[in-house]
Amino acid sequence: MKKIVIVGSNSYISERLIGKLRHDKISFTTISSNPNKSDFKLDLENIDQFDFNIINEDDFIVFLAAVSSPDHCQNEFKKSFNINVIGTIKFIEESIKRKANVIFFSSDTVYGAEIGQNDESVHPSKPVGEYALMKLSVENYFRNEQNLKVFRLSYVFSWNDKFMKYLHYCRNNSLKVKVFHPFLRKMVYINDVTDGILRLINNWSDYDHQVFNLCGSKHYSRVDIVKLYNKYIYPLNYEISEPPEGFYKARPELIHIKSKNSESLLGRAFTDIKDAIKIEKLNN
Repeated sequence: MKKIVIVGSNSYISERLIGKLRHDKISFTTISSNPNKSDFKLDLENIDQFDFNIINEDDFIVFLAAVSSPDHCQNEFKKSFNINVIGTIKFIEESIKRKANVIFFSSDTVYGAEIGQNDESVHPSKPVGEYALMKLSVENYFRNEQNLKVFRLSYVFSWNDKFMKYLHYCRNNSLKVKVFHPFLRKMVYINDVTDGILRLINNWSDYDHQVFNLCGSKHYSRVDIVKLYNKYIYPLNYEISEPPEGFYKARPELIHIKSKNSESLLGRAFTDIKDAIKIEKLNN
């Protein structure tokens, strides 16, 4: 029987996906490094200890496990590489051997600071930061693999993303917000990501192309997000500051990215972040 297997089920995106699956009464299996919060334990540094018998033909693997902090990947490179590249490749390779279908989550940082349209027809060659290099290494290993699709994510926006949680903290503690600028991304709403996952699972054979760029239509800076927060949620005092030294070594200041595949996958346009912040306010 086909099933959805969420690998990295404690991740930020997984939490929203699991909530949607439960709401829609869709069964799923969870795998993470924490056996108390998932059905099965996975240690990507010790992949040989995992029992792959739980994965069967035509299962859908939503692979969200990763060391996702660019700074962590830079400062603890060996451990991060073992998880993000070696362990990840071994897990995906074994899953594909069992004829499962895999959605691998990559990043817009694989494009680095390249100028241009950078849609799915462009294969990245200038990633910025160790995290981007790791993601692109996995992409390259499985390039043109029919049983694997790649979601290249821009910054994923929600009420509980890292920056929004910082704004909530400042609001609750009457603190002035410190905003790094410039730092711009074509942010994507988390509900668009989860919708894309389920649409792809339900229509896997309809898509010949391997890569989907999940991104919005316009760039938003952190200053823009603070201004939206002030307008739609609560007025905050803030000051603009330059990022610390080395910040842009781990991630680009600006990423040029667009998609020609993802809106057909969603069946609609991406949600603008201005509208997303209103939706999130209503639901929180």
